[in-house]
Amino acid sequence: MESTDFLSFAPENIAIIRKTRQLLNEYNATEFDEAEQRIALLNQMLGSCGEDVMIQQPFKVTYGIHVHIGNHVFINYGADFLDGGEIRIGNRVMIGPEVKLFSGNHSLVSEERMKIVNGKMQLVSKAEPIEIGDDVWICGNVTVCPGVKIGNRAVIAAGAVVTKDVPENCLVGGNPARIIKTIEKKWNLPTKQYNVIMKKPSHQNHAKAFLYPKGGNSPESLPRLEIWFIVGS
Repeated sequence: MESTDFLSFAPENIAIIRKTRQLLNEYNATEFDEAEQRIALLNQMLGSCGEDVMIQQPFKVTYGIHVHIGNHVFINYGADFLDGGEIRIGNRVMIGPEVKLFSGNHSLVSEERMKIVNGKMQLVSKAEPIEIGDDVWICGNVTVCPGVKIGNRAVIAAGAVVTKDVPENCLVGGNPARIIKTIEKKWNLPTKQYNVIMKKPSHQNHAKAFLYPKGGNSPESLPRLEIWFIVGS
């Protein structure tokens, strides 16, 4: 993903940080049963927030406006989002305790990390977006580094440091994180009661299963159940 430079403590960014910290203080002070108040605060704080989102306290975020969260997302306590760049979290994502998402970075060249603007030395950061797909599970104490994209249905093992993109349907772990194995869905189709006909289009990464009740000479005339599912890529 492309990165863009920005001044971390430019006046307009300081104003955003100040407002976000005030909202964070209110959010982290709410009680467990004050769900409506927490959702209202998240909607003020974040760039966008879907339905059925729960973030356990304490929660930390720098700007807030660069964070976009989908539907049915659970984020456990101690999450730390350094959102110098966008952080996009998909649907049905689970994030464990003490997870860190860092979408702000700095140059490896020391002369590029600071520069004088209007007579004052300024910290220069790089916005490198993080994207987390649907149905992802990030276990506890994981660090996701700037510019990383995590594919749908991936699982990130506890303590991993994710420095590179993660493909769909795989388990990664370690420092730096590496692929441990591919995750395959196991299907237990009721073949005792049904005839199962599998069809997989050659040009697509999904398959279709037709389940026909056993008995009868013409399957097309019988009630049937169609199941679509993703196959390993």
